[in-house]
Amino acid sequence: MSGGGLATIAEMFRHGGLPMYLILLFTVLSCMWLLVLTIVGMMGRRIPAVLWWGGTILIVIAGCVGAGVGMIESLDALAMATPENRMLMIARGFAMVLNVLGFMALANILLGAAIAIGCALASVVGTREKTEWRIGVPAGVTVVTVLGCAVLVGWIAMSENVAPVALWIPFALFVSSLGIVIAGSRSTEDEKCGGRLASDRFTVGYGAMWATGSATVFAVVYGTSQTFVALESVAPEERRQLFEHGLSEMVVHSGLVGVFGLGIAALIAAMATAAMAQYVLSRTVLIDAAICFVAFLPTLAAFGFLVAQTPEFYSGFQDQILEPPPPVELDEEEFSPPVYRQ
Repeated sequence: MSGGGLATIAEMFRHGGLPMYLILLFTVLSCMWLLVLTIVGMMGRRIPAVLWWGGTILIVIAGCVGAGVGMIESLDALAMATPENRMLMIARGFAMVLNVLGFMALANILLGAAIAIGCALASVVGTREKTEWRIGVPAGVTVVTVLGCAVLVGWIAMSENVAPVALWIPFALFVSSLGIVIAGSRSTEDEKCGGRLASDRFTVGYGAMWATGSATVFAVVYGTSQTFVALESVAPEERRQLFEHGLSEMVVHSGLVGVFGLGIAALIAAMATAAMAQYVLSRTVLIDAAICFVAFLPTLAAFGFLVAQTPEFYSGFQDQILEPPPPVELDEEEFSPPVYRQ
């Protein structure tokens, strides 16, 4: 994944500041927590959906708040910067903001896929005594996933406007779809067990969508960061054209690839859930959905904080970088050289 591999991740972490360490800590703890939940679920205990998502909630809060604070600090530093170091200050500000968002997205790719696979294993193994094998859903999900990933890879390879980092999108889709294949391989006629399977399939499908959506965010953030890096090497009068071209070509096209991938993830999730349609409105599913909605409210608040800082941050960037103030014209009479008389 050229342009988005380990070297890129290490560089993002190095320039991201304190929020990176919080995101890394929450990611490690979340992976350990998901492993515990998977083992407990495989032993037959039902795991409420909200427990699977605790780590992602903390990571999104840390990432959004960290990026928002980085925007505020960058604006304060930009206001006090001299014309000579203004570009350096804005570059550092964008490095922190975009790197935090990018690393947050990478962590959520990992956790989304881990939730999908872990919850699927817990569901299938934990209910093996009350369920039986089904081949229809896994076969259908596999066909749609393979075709969707093939289209995505071909699109990225043939388009000059999509960065190679967008390969994270089909990668996240393929890995997380394994969870949907596993979860869809068992079915039951028992009402109580059916409610659990329906809830687990909802969680698994949402995990696949979460991983694919996070990959889309990472591709867009990386494309944006590369646009800002390129701004440092061009003349001031060419910055606006480069900025608009970079966003319209690389970022928008990567976003379109991500939307297509997210649509495939939603489709295969719906395929798995539709097979348990008679249990979708069961008490178990409704309770899990309500608890998850309440649990994600802090995440929405953190995202709102980030969005609230964005207009002012972009305005400061536009005024100082895209449209730098004109040079000060000296008054010829006031600064004329002295005339010496003999």
